[in-house]
Amino acid sequence: MPPTDDTGKWKSKLVSSSLPLEFDVAKMLVARGCYVSADYPYLRSEGDINKEFTVDVHALDVISPSHDDRFCTLDILIECKTRNPHVVWLFLPDPNTDFPLEGTGSVLRGIDEFSPWFIRKPTYFAATELAACYKGVEVDTVSGNVFDAELRHGISQLQFALPALLSMRVDIAVDDIPGDNLPFFFVPILVTNAPLIVAHKNFNVGRVTAAKAVEELGQPVPYLSLYVDTGPEFEAHIAFHFSHFVDRTVTDAIREADAARRAIGIAERLLPSKIISDLAEGADRVGYRIPFNNVIVCNVNSLKRLVSRIHRKVRTAVSSLTREPPNESWETV
Repeated sequence: MPPTDDTGKWKSKLVSSSLPLEFDVAKMLVARGCYVSADYPYLRSEGDINKEFTVDVHALDVISPSHDDRFCTLDILIECKTRNPHVVWLFLPDPNTDFPLEGTGSVLRGIDEFSPWFIRKPTYFAATELAACYKGVEVDTVSGNVFDAELRHGISQLQFALPALLSMRVDIAVDDIPGDNLPFFFVPILVTNAPLIVAHKNFNVGRVTAAKAVEELGQPVPYLSLYVDTGPEFEAHIAFHFSHFVDRTVTDAIREADAARRAIGIAERLLPSKIISDLAEGADRVGYRIPFNNVIVCNVNSLKRLVSRIHRKVRTAVSSLTREPPNESWETV
């Protein structure tokens, strides 16, 4: 038999690998009715080389409208980060008041733009349900280190996986039977064992200097929404994943979806075929902005409650599907 490590170092390294956390998350999602798979793959271009990256857990659920054998899909992408017990994640709330960032409105995405069906009830989280933040750091209360590398890495993994996921779902919608290309839903979640603290609005140098513990600087929360901006690299990444749609926007399913929106005066630049074409050139070329900017950060002890809320919102949205569009919030110019 090979020699064993009696110091227990292998235990701490196994825990810090996040593998036990991933399995706990996977089992919870299966208990909620999801089908899960590990290491959701996607390609990312680095120079002239396409490299494969992964997100730890992909959960898939299907929700059917009442008395219907068709179904909408809910994709949950989860990246896991196990931190030392003395680590706290501290987040800054959105300081904007007149023009706040896209805080909670686009965290859980309900996408009906490629379907002749409309989601009448949105999937928004209210500000009271989900704190909107714009930056975060990791605070090691023992070593004193303050850094954001692990947090940023987890967010980046999730954000760059979203165009690949969206491309897959649009692929299915484009080639589906007309009328069967129902809306779909997806949400990215960064899960950690670290406590989450949202700083008070009066957070400043003086408050930090006077504090005896990081917990004094803010309010503990079970989960929050973190806004992450996009830039030229991300736009090129979107174009990479949608480039194969250039000659595939004219199908029976997309014609029907175009017609459903054109009939009520939706602007030509917001029709499904135009959105697909523009995505192939990068996100900021799109008049209607497909949201890639928000990720939920969740403490593992609250993940079950969060997933339950997500399922309730999606079921409500699916039950509201209609061929008649909502009366408001449609841009027609």
